[in-house]
Amino acid sequence: MRIDPVHITLRSGIEAILRSPDTSDAPSEFSFFTSVLAETDFLALSAGEKSLSVEDEEAFISSFAASPSSFMISYLISGEIAGNVSVTGMSNRKAGHRAELGIAVRSSCQSVGVGTALLEAALDTASSIGFRQVELGVCSGNDRAIRLYRRHGFSEAGRIPEAFALPDGSFQDEIIMIRRLC
Repeated sequence: MRIDPVHITLRSGIEAILRSPDTSDAPSEFSFFTSVLAETDFLALSAGEKSLSVEDEEAFISSFAASPSSFMISYLISGEIAGNVSVTGMSNRKAGHRAELGIAVRSSCQSVGVGTALLEAALDTASSIGFRQVELGVCSGNDRAIRLYRRHGFSEAGRIPEAFALPDGSFQDEIIMIRRLC
């Protein structure tokens, strides 16, 4: 599913665009995810863990564009990707009312409203598609993300103890959060 571009103005007055990426954006999307993976230990993958390519990113973007119930939105500032959110609908009939959300924001673009704009656009679109519930998993040490999700109505539904092994040898729980849309 493709999302029409939306032009917004940040609190700082900078113009930004929210839109679905297309396959021509694959090199930029690939570069974005490569850099974000290197910036944080809070994503499911670690930098260099999986051999991904621009072609893999093209296929990933195409799968969202072709889906009637899944979508991806990128947040662009001055033509560069500052953040990205994806919502993937469950495909089986019994769970078709549920969707899984994943979000990433470049560290240099945090605390300026990028995550909020992406999350609000994702929740609005998920609701308009007819999903009743959006779910996500977040590393227990990612306090900034947890605060963002709670501000937008997500609540903790459970935990997976020691779900993430961090590079320093420590472990953190995965917090499963949900947001009911209706």
